[in-house]
Amino acid sequence: MTIRVSTEAGETVTIIRIEGGLTSASLPDVIAACDSANRPLRLDLSGLRSADTDGIRALQSLSEAGAELHGASPYINELLLVAKT
Repeated sequence: MTIRVSTEAGETVTIIRIEGGLTSASLPDVIAACDSANRPLRLDLSGLRSADTDGIRALQSLSEAGAELHGASPYINELLLVAKT
């Protein structure tokens, strides 16, 4: 599954949309988008369909660094919850 990463700079927050499957191979695209974006960040995960262990860890790390995770499916939320334990 491929990934699509898009950025929308708003007045108060930068939204980064992640769509498709987040894998270790696609992490550089996500990290580059986050690193080059103005803060604060909101990661729109409504189009994220799957994520491997590295992808989930990256999302957790971004969240811990202050990014807001928004719109994740119940499946992705469960992966994030399980990975915390």
